[in-house]
Amino acid sequence: MNARNIPWHVIDCKKFENLIRWIAKTETPKINWDLYLKSGNKQHGIDIKGFDYDTGKDICIQCKFTPELSLANLKDLLREFEEGTLRATTRKFILATTSDLQKRTVKEYFDAQVGLFKDKYQIELESWDIENIEVRLKKCYGLVHKYFGKGAADNHCFLSNKNPVIVYNPVQNFIERSVLKVNEPNADNEHRFYFGERTILELKSLFYSDDLLTQKICLIADAYQGKSTLLEHLAYELQESSLYVPVILKIKSLNVRSIESIIEESYSYIKQFPGGELVLIFDGLDEVTQNKFNDYKNMIIEYSNANPAVNIIFSCRKLFYSHYRLSELKKDFDFYELMPIADPDINTFTSTLGNKKKNFTNYIAKCNLGSLLYHPFYLVNLVRLFQKERGISSIPKTRKEIVYYLVEESFKPSDSRPLVHGNELLHEKVEYTACIKNLH
Repeated sequence: MNARNIPWHVIDCKKFENLIRWIAKTETPKINWDLYLKSGNKQHGIDIKGFDYDTGKDICIQCKFTPELSLANLKDLLREFEEGTLRATTRKFILATTSDLQKRTVKEYFDAQVGLFKDKYQIELESWDIENIEVRLKKCYGLVHKYFGKGAADNHCFLSNKNPVIVYNPVQNFIERSVLKVNEPNADNEHRFYFGERTILELKSLFYSDDLLTQKICLIADAYQGKSTLLEHLAYELQESSLYVPVILKIKSLNVRSIESIIEESYSYIKQFPGGELVLIFDGLDEVTQNKFNDYKNMIIEYSNANPAVNIIFSCRKLFYSHYRLSELKKDFDFYELMPIADPDINTFTSTLGNKKKNFTNYIAKCNLGSLLYHPFYLVNLVRLFQKERGISSIPKTRKEIVYYLVEESFKPSDSRPLVHGNELLHEKVEYTACIKNLH
């Protein structure tokens, strides 16, 4: 192969097939592309197949990872497709190859076959040779970075993810969290969840196990269980991978209008990236006024349906999952519940206290607060309280004082949140904390 910005020699035919699938998915996102049969089966000249629901026909791709495709080879592979069983159901056949198909004899033959396939079979015949593929890859920084390395991506691509417009930083003292796929809510208690196969995993693994699969995710958890923190750190990790361009949209700060108009106004730069590289993260759906919940939900669903290649995550409380019947969206979204933190997580996090950890452990036991440590909000704030106070004498000494302190902390991020009847959360806090002061 010629000397190029793309070092084709570093991948094999399997990776080439995946690369072609990714390009096809990005350019025709409404078509579900998949490998056709397994190696060893008669493939009728087909490696990748997608079904076009608009026409009821297949689009087939033959991949040839070779530096030289002779005229004889070209005739053989076209004949194999013609004689195969898929010809009758196909509307377009694409030859994707790392060979140069611009040589005169090969080009003349292929051009003649384009007309023949159209007249005889009503099939569009198209070629993606090495020049054509490299042009397509110019706008796919993340893809080139993954398969060919950072240097190739920097040298070849128009756009670079290395200097993002919005930079996401790692969450300090981040606690790794696991998620569990939700099947259906339990009929006996609408706020409890039961599960079939208990496959526990990290949310980020969904993006790396199969980057050809578009992720449509709803993250479910109770209030203050760490949904926003997890999504913020996920944005950082996805950005660091260079394969994805994450954008966090805080729903409570958005006016109800189309996602397209919001992107046009504030995030127009992301329109330059292929849909498969984008990850839109909608945080705080349950923080909007109750009478607007469905408006925002529908806004997200409409954008997702119109942009099937774009990865989308939104978060929601369990209570809202049941109340607003979000399970009806299961045909479009996968639902994952954020799992509680475990003893090893608590031990690791409290180790940041250093020589204060022993005093902290004794203090928690004395005040009977051990159960709160399994709740990330309380764990973080109790550890933070110990870190900033110079001595134990200045720390709240009773359970009531501690609860009052934590309630104050929990309300700070949402003091001015509007409620359904026009009140603000700050007003509700005054009444709530007044009740706590009356505790004995």
